[in-house]
Amino acid sequence: MHLREAAASALQLLVVFSYFCLATIATVLPLRPDWRAIGIDYLQSYPEIFYWIGGGIGLFGFLLLLGFYGLGRGRFLRLTMKPHMAMVDVKLLEQVVEECFQTNFASYVRGSDIAVIAKERLEVAVDLTPMEEKLQIRLMLDMEKKLGLLLQERFGYARSFTLSVHSR
Repeated sequence: MHLREAAASALQLLVVFSYFCLATIATVLPLRPDWRAIGIDYLQSYPEIFYWIGGGIGLFGFLLLLGFYGLGRGRFLRLTMKPHMAMVDVKLLEQVVEECFQTNFASYVRGSDIAVIAKERLEVAVDLTPMEEKLQIRLMLDMEKKLGLLLQERFGYARSFTLSVHSR
């Protein structure tokens, strides 16, 4: 498990625990008149406490929102298709692209990486084995064509993408 996944799991556990605590309080409060009396006494005597409690709960919710947003950034590619929009996991894209390269260009490709830019643009980086320039240009055009067809066929992704090639 990666650090990002562990942090997301911890945040989710915290949210579930918070809802469980609020549900327990809401269930028990009608059965405990002494707790209700204490709550009413605090509300009448110290109303500013509830202001701070409300602000703290709002701040906690805002921090959770930022945390979940920050942990989920860059993990999905948003594909816009006519009136609908789809979200695709980057890991799934990586598997499909890697499978395409292994099937069609196994002897030329040493590795690949995918980056999602602004949740809409796709950038694929490929490490190639050393070869002459004409062969590399022909290979790049063939890769771009096959990858474009694969993305169109599997995900409906018809936009342009960036294919970066590194050869050492």
